[in-house]
Amino acid sequence: MSLTRTAYPTPSDFLMQLRAAKLSFRTDQQQAIEILSQSYVQSAIDKFEQGTEFIPFLAEPTDSTVQYTPQGPENRHGGPGIFARNGGGTILEFRGGYVSVTSVTVGMVPDPITAAMQGGTNLVWRLGYQLCPEDAPDRKRPYEWIRFTSRQYGTIGSIQIVGRRGFSATLREDVYRAIVAGAMCEAEGEIRSILNQGLLSWTEAGVTEREREDSLAASFEAWGKLYRRTMKQCQRIGMNF
Repeated sequence: MSLTRTAYPTPSDFLMQLRAAKLSFRTDQQQAIEILSQSYVQSAIDKFEQGTEFIPFLAEPTDSTVQYTPQGPENRHGGPGIFARNGGGTILEFRGGYVSVTSVTVGMVPDPITAAMQGGTNLVWRLGYQLCPEDAPDRKRPYEWIRFTSRQYGTIGSIQIVGRRGFSATLREDVYRAIVAGAMCEAEGEIRSILNQGLLSWTEAGVTEREREDSLAASFEAWGKLYRRTMKQCQRIGMNF
């Protein structure tokens, strides 16, 4: 049975990976390295989300509300003003993905005073719309777009989607490990620098300096390949309109 995680990797995971690579910090440098490791892990997470086009990648814990503008031949990306008529198509591509959708409302209009979106019609799943790809749950992937049963027109932000955004509610183990690997790649320059300063030491005895350097270089190459390969596997499927 494959493992899943409920949170992103932490600096502790980063430090464990360092030890697994037979590198260790001096005790007096541990706190400083932990502070740096947080930035490496966060950078790896951010770049993973940007590379897959799922922001967030790990799904939100609760539903959020997002306004969309009808897409289609008249104006796919929005009109010149909030009262412009947009759309004409039956497809709406999400910004990212959804692991679940609670409600879909169309035809909302801005309040003339506050401009807050209001009114509209709640659609019923499979009668008014279909979440796509339809086999997303079976493939353990998120929904990336919605197909309406009728053409949609409206003002900017007239479609409201309530649901949990993200690629998945938990992280697969391979994704978790890939992000840790990405954090190692983010830290490569600093690791080599502090190694040269004597703040980071080798824990493996009986190995020449050249062999250690070659091993470290091979490790960084492997971490980079794992990070990029996993990111590619999780990229948006998307569709052409």
